[in-house]
Formats: sequence, C-alpha cells, structure tokens
Amino acid sequence: ADLADDLKSYLVDLRARATASVESGEIDNTQMRFADVLLNQNRCDLKVPLGPDPVNRVLRHLLGESTVVRPIIEEVYESYGGA
Repeated sequence: ADLADDLKSYLVDLRARATASVESGEIDNTQMRFADVLLNQNRCDLKVPLGPDPVNRVLRHLLGESTVVRPIIEEVYESYGGA
C-alpha cells in the first residue's frame, strides 16, 4: 500500500507541476508534458518519466527479477541519478 500511495502522491504532484508550467507559460508546448488526446475535456494524458522514484520502484516491483525489460528500467533509473 505504501508503494501505491507514494506513486499516487508523486503523480498528483507531477500533474500539478506540469499544469502550472504550461499555464504560467514556462512551457509553451503542452505536448512536452501532456500527450495530445482527442477527447481531453475530462482527462489528460500526463507524460510520466520512467526514471524517477517512485515510478521506477513500482516498475521494478511489477516486473520482478526475471525479465528482459528490467535491465533497461534499471539503466533508466541510474541515468536519473538513482541508487
């Protein structure tokens, strides 16, 4: 439950920061933070980086130890300065 709560908090904060960046004009191209969706009245497709914790921690948990993708996920995490 802690992992899910950490991820939810991270994503809520990420969405708020992305929205603020777009609304303030800091980012003029919304597609840098949000995918272009056809019906965006009640939703958004937030682009979530795979490297930062807790996103990477959740991916490692879901993928388990024996997967072809895991080394790639670990490399992405390390490129973000992870441990």
